[in-house]
Amino acid sequence: MLRQLLTVYVADQGIGIPSQEQEHLFQRFYRVDSSLRRKTQGAGLGLFLCKAIIEAHNGRIWVRSEPGQKRSTFFFTLPLGAV
Repeated sequence: MLRQLLTVYVADQGIGIPSQEQEHLFQRFYRVDSSLRRKTQGAGLGLFLCKAIIEAHNGRIWVRSEPGQKRSTFFFTLPLGAV
């Protein structure tokens, strides 16, 4: 039986995220080091909590971003139906 998945994505027009930072994005209290970070409040828990919730429902979350491309896209998948 094939497993059906729902995929959702959100894209922004930000400054892009360096590849060495992307692997840490979903860690608790992690914030990308940039001048924008220093101006923006936050505890670094949002993506960590998203990952925890999505994985608790047997899903997956990831990001695609390239610095200088002025875009980051966050994806997540969730299974449809009973697991």
